[in-house]
Amino acid sequence: AMPVASSRRAVLLSVLLAVGLIGASLAVFDPFYTSDGAVMTMIASGTGLALEPDEHLVFTNVLLGRLLAGLYRRAPGIPWYGLHLFTVQVVAWIGLFYAALAQGATAQRALMCTLTFGVVGLSFLVNLQFSSTAFLAAAAGGCLWVQICSPRWDREVPGAAAGAVALMVLGSLVRFDAFLLSFALA
Repeated sequence: AMPVASSRRAVLLSVLLAVGLIGASLAVFDPFYTSDGAVMTMIASGTGLALEPDEHLVFTNVLLGRLLAGLYRRAPGIPWYGLHLFTVQVVAWIGLFYAALAQGATAQRALMCTLTFGVVGLSFLVNLQFSSTAFLAAAAGGCLWVQICSPRWDREVPGAAAGAVALMVLGSLVRFDAFLLSFALA
């Protein structure tokens, strides 16, 4: 079994990397919605095109839509739609980084995680879009699942399988097509 300290170290490093990289990126770059993001925000918040918060978001599961519409009803001044996309991305990067670091939280692996975020994550964060966010979450779950199912994964890591499934479900709630694509890839 994987020592608890090693597992915790990989989780902690994954969280620190994801929060740190996204936080630093948001301090430097100003994200903007691409594609349907502005319209989705209007529908969820009940502004612009919509007369009141509505849970019927294009391609997004109605459960997530209900959550967002309810949050906008309670606190309309908070940008819930954008915050949910940022939150999903943070959780997805934690999962991806953990998949890479669970076999050994080395400086080289942490550097590769940082480079991967710089190449892929920065674009997803700056060009905020629900489809790319959904794919990121579903792919993170898929990568984590493939990692824990590989013959090299000889460790019993509590919650790793549940985390993989949760990421794929989260991606499917944001946009189901992303789940299908990552499932096909896995």
